[in-house]
Amino acid sequence: MSDAKGGHPPDSEVWRKLSNEGPQPIDRRINYRVRQDGVQKFKPSSSPVGSSMQGGGHSTVIYYIDGKHSPKAVIQAWLNHNQNVVDGVTTKALHWRIAEYGDDWKEASRELLGPIGNKDSNHGNGVSPGTCPACGDDYDMNLPHHFRHGCDSI
Repeated sequence: MSDAKGGHPPDSEVWRKLSNEGPQPIDRRINYRVRQDGVQKFKPSSSPVGSSMQGGGHSTVIYYIDGKHSPKAVIQAWLNHNQNVVDGVTTKALHWRIAEYGDDWKEASRELLGPIGNKDSNHGNGVSPGTCPACGDDYDMNLPHHFRHGCDSI
């Protein structure tokens, strides 16, 4: 039985690394053969309407294996590796970017980041206090910031 989309056992080093270690950045180019094995990239758009990007708007691409890694795991890896992009961006802007990947991704972003439209949110400045769905602690800045700097469940 094969875990690869192409119907053959995956033999790439990249596929094995992702399979064993989970979604993560890869520091080399991914070729067509590896993509046939189900390796995909996650890099939400960097310029949604009405939000500015920190750190020049460049985010680290996260690679994952389609069908093996959940959208939630991929989004969490992206959040962990993109502090320069996420800090100061509203939860709504993050949801907007992630929703481009489809309904499963949108739902996973809601689980990780919380609902859109928090009435206590300070729109436009990236501050969106709330309660973390993972650890239950209250946070003052925004959920992605809390995940990186204070969540004990991650």
